[in-house]
Amino acid sequence: MDEAERCHRLAILSRGRLVAEGAPRELMRDIDATVLEIETDATQAAQQVLNDLDYVRSVAQLGTRLHALLARSTEQPVERTHAALRVAGIEAAVEETGANLEDVFVAATRPAG
Repeated sequence: MDEAERCHRLAILSRGRLVAEGAPRELMRDIDATVLEIETDATQAAQQVLNDLDYVRSVAQLGTRLHALLARSTEQPVERTHAALRVAGIEAAVEETGANLEDVFVAATRPAG
């Protein structure tokens, strides 16, 4: 994805269909998801909790942090996610962050749900 960020325009295909196209910055800005970064000492447990939330579309571990894509329609995504983790007994720092091209790819190719 590093090389893709240097391109003028990108096209993302899924199952032979064009699902997204545009300049990398535009795609990252216009992603159809809210992107959260979660930092916790209980990474695996937090990932399990997040995967069970109906508004979370995907969770990936990036280094020591979790990167979660939420449905764009999620109200108060940071507060809601932080509360869900707290109820599960998991202390975590949760913040909204900008999307990267990997996020764009995942959001464009995974079914919403």
